[in-house]
Amino acid sequence: PKSLIAGGGGGGGGGDGDGGGGGADPSPENMLDDESGEPLMQRKDDTKDALKSRLQGYHDMTTPLLAHYAAVVTTVDANQPVDAIKPAVLDAIKPFM
Repeated sequence: PKSLIAGGGGGGGGGDGDGGGGGADPSPENMLDDESGEPLMQRKDDTKDALKSRLQGYHDMTTPLLAHYAAVVTTVDANQPVDAIKPAVLDAIKPFM
């Protein structure tokens, strides 16, 4: 919810001291749906340990694929404006068109 984000909107990250950004720690008072005001619930599989396990599984499955397709995989720096990304993407797919 927006109540957990520093300043009440924008940005991200939690307030659990992991360096993920500012904001309040989750509590019954601030864990409310932004639209309805109803209490939010956490699934049993929605924990830090479960996330670590899912991410590890993702990396375990995708890393071999990237190695297998290394001849056709291209890395594009998408951490820049779209106008800068588009030419790099077009160059990357040009051999396959």
